[in-house]
Parts: sequence; structure tokens; C-alpha cells
Amino acid sequence: MESKEELINWFKGRDLPTGHFRISSYETTDNLTNLIELALANMERGNKTSQAVLTRVKAKLEQSGTESTPVTA
Repeated sequence: MESKEELINWFKGRDLPTGHFRISSYETTDNLTNLIELALANMERGNKTSQAVLTRVKAKLEQSGTESTPVTA
């Protein structure tokens, strides 16, 4: 599992896909941005499940080639 800092840095400012997103055969979301925001907040409070979810989402984005580069101001 990736460290908290690695996940925070990877998702920070990233332009994410919209609409239905399948994380795994049993995990889906219609609002990936909201899922990531909540998971990041919970992970920072020590929730290991949220850290695992973020690791799976990152892997799925990398695997599907839909990960975008971070948005810069």
C-alpha cells in the first residue's frame, strides 16, 4: 500500500474522469472527485480503509490510462 504522502501528492490537483467509474468488481462510484476528497480526509484521520481505496483507485486510473496530469494554476 502506498504511503499517505504519496497518495496525497498523486491526487492533489489531478483532473479526474467524470461519470460512472468502476474501481473493482465490487466498488463503483458516480462521483469520483467526491469519493477521493472524502477518502483523503478520512485517511488523514487515520482510516486505513480509505488509504486502501485510494490505492485501488490510483492503480485503476493508471491501468486504464485515464489518469490525467495534475492541473496547475
